[in-house]
Formats: sequence, structure tokens, C-alpha cells
Amino acid sequence: MSLLLSNDVRPATVEAYYDALASDGPNPFPGSPGTFWQRHESFSMVRFPHIELTRPSPEEIRRVLWRAPAAALEYQVAPSPESPANSVLYVLEQQDLPRCISHQARQNSRRAERELTFEFIDAERLRANGLRVFCETRQRNGLSDGTPEHFETYTRAYDRVGRRLLAAWHDDELVAYMAITVVDDFALVEGSFSLTEARVLRPNDGLATIVVDYFLAGDRCRIVSLGLAPLGPDVDLSGLHKFKTKVGFRPVPVRRCYAMHPLLRPCVNRVTAKSMDKIVAKRPQSRQLRKAAGVLRSLTRD
Repeated sequence: MSLLLSNDVRPATVEAYYDALASDGPNPFPGSPGTFWQRHESFSMVRFPHIELTRPSPEEIRRVLWRAPAAALEYQVAPSPESPANSVLYVLEQQDLPRCISHQARQNSRRAERELTFEFIDAERLRANGLRVFCETRQRNGLSDGTPEHFETYTRAYDRVGRRLLAAWHDDELVAYMAITVVDDFALVEGSFSLTEARVLRPNDGLATIVVDYFLAGDRCRIVSLGLAPLGPDVDLSGLHKFKTKVGFRPVPVRRCYAMHPLLRPCVNRVTAKSMDKIVAKRPQSRQLRKAAGVLRSLTRD
């Protein structure tokens, strides 16, 4: 797979990435060694990196909820009989190479290589060329934030240390890109975006192949993640799971856990969870409402 190396991408340290987040807010919060908590949506915090599967201590959870502060926390742990798996983490490690890729994915990657050019770009070039790609993807996923205003906010996050953008071009048009966080010895794909009409060119297969070849086969990182399977009763995971496994990523069962602020725990019950589900049914495009409903649903099931 051809890649225009306009710049060599090297991982940032966890400390440098934390400082970059802290410099432009909202502030992250320290966690256990090698981890920290970063703001997600407007009310919750998630543990970074999401590939960390150790259980945070009760004291750490209390400290973050009260001092960050946060209405809710989200983190992943390895499943156990007491906490069975409720999601999947898609990863590839050095030890998994050469990866097991399906025949269809190989064909798709070859087409992408013939039709497209790949390169790392900066946030300025994304702002200049990526609005349509971003908006079409968000709208295709049933979200309401596929707007120029949100795109501008989104791209500002990729001006900082540790954030990278891998672009796919057809002639002079940006047709797809992956947003990647590259820190220490891991590369985390945070999002994949593409033009609807360009999907026939198989840019996502090409981008996945580039990420694996560059970061893993190129010995720049130990692990690459394609993220977590989303939760929710109306989420169809069949297409997502099929794509991520066909391009060679390993599905690892995990337990997605949530912790609610003590002052809000009296509100966590089946009645409020059902009420939130009804609100989401009326406004299914709101990412914040869907997130809140997912947290309530998970906490009332546990």
C-alpha cells in the first residue's frame, strides 16, 4: 500500500499528551500510572487509554468523581464471572502479525491502492478539505452534529500533540480519513470518515491496512486499536463487527463499566432509565442524550 510520507509520525508520551489536553481544556484529571481521565461529552469522563483493562481503585473513582468533577465515569476492564463481558475491543498487537485478513478485504485493499493516495495530513488541511466527508459520515450514522460548526470544533482537537490524521485522496479530493491518537506504544483509531459516493473505492479497507502496516509492521507501536463496539438496544453491530474482523482485528471481550456521582445515584433507577430511552426515541440524533441513556441503562442492569 502506497503512503506519501510528508512527515514521520512518532508517538507522543502520555505526559505530553496530557499536557496538550490541559493546555486547551477541558482539563483532564490524573489517574493511576500510565492513565488519566479526559472529558467526554459535557457531563462524563472516560479513562485514557481505552485499551487499559485493569480495574481502577474505589479511591481513584471517588477522587475523579468529586474533584474532576464528573457526573459519571466510563472505563473498561477484563471480564470476570461477577462482571461478564458486555462489549468488544478490537485490537491488533505485534504478536498478531502477520494478521489474518479475509479474501474480500485483500481485494478491497488492492482496489484502494489502485484508486487512492494515502498520506498523513495536519488539521489545517482537514479543515480546508474535510467538511463534506465529516458531515456525510455523521449524518449517515444518524447523528445531528454533522454541521460546519461542530466540524470546526472537532478539527481543533487535532491541532495538538499526539493526534494524527490519515487521509485518502482520489485525484485532488479528500474522500476519507481516519483520526488517530498515537501515544507511547499504541495507536488508537478514534474515528473513520468517508464520502458516501466514494465507499465503492474501499477507502476504509485501505486506511486500515495503512494503519497496520505503518504502526505495527513498521515497528512504531506495539498495539493498534479500532475502538470499542457501541452499546445500546438499537445498535446494529453486524456490519461494524464484520468490517473490523475482516481487516484482521481481533475482537477482545471486555466489560464497559460506569460509575455515577454519589449525589446523582438516587436518580439512577429503572424509571429514569426508561424515561431517558423515551426521550432518546424522540431525539435519536442527539449524541449526548444517547450517551446519557446508555449510562443509565447499564447502571440499572448491573
